[in-house]
Amino acid sequence: YQPNRIVLHSDETIMPKRKPVWSSWVYAEDAGKQSDQIDLTYWMNSLQPWLRRDNFFVTLNTTRPIRDDLIWDEVTLRHPVYDLAALDAQRAAAAMNGANRTWFCGAWMKHGFHEDGLASAVDVVMAMNTAELAMAAE
Repeated sequence: YQPNRIVLHSDETIMPKRKPVWSSWVYAEDAGKQSDQIDLTYWMNSLQPWLRRDNFFVTLNTTRPIRDDLIWDEVTLRHPVYDLAALDAQRAAAAMNGANRTWFCGAWMKHGFHEDGLASAVDVVMAMNTAELAMAAE
């Protein structure tokens, strides 16, 4: 896991200058600067169409300035890093599912998105039901 600085804001200057090229996810990179953290902005109005008035953005790890008067919240959260060791751990945890009636699920079991947490839980429930049905059939 690595820490990520997350800012909820309404500062449109963080987005591309030409509005027609705005997308739900915008990746930014400073030429000549190397970083081990991604500078990424989610355009919440595109992802959540019920947001209609002001534009809201969630920006991770930016070194670009965001106007203080347009910041709604700021927090640091830890997200999984999917290196080879993490992928091996995913496979190992999945292989242990069901042993000693122990099951593992979470966003980290897939790609780390919120929806992956739910999908991982559904996988566990389906596997538990399959295991229970097999035991009942014996």
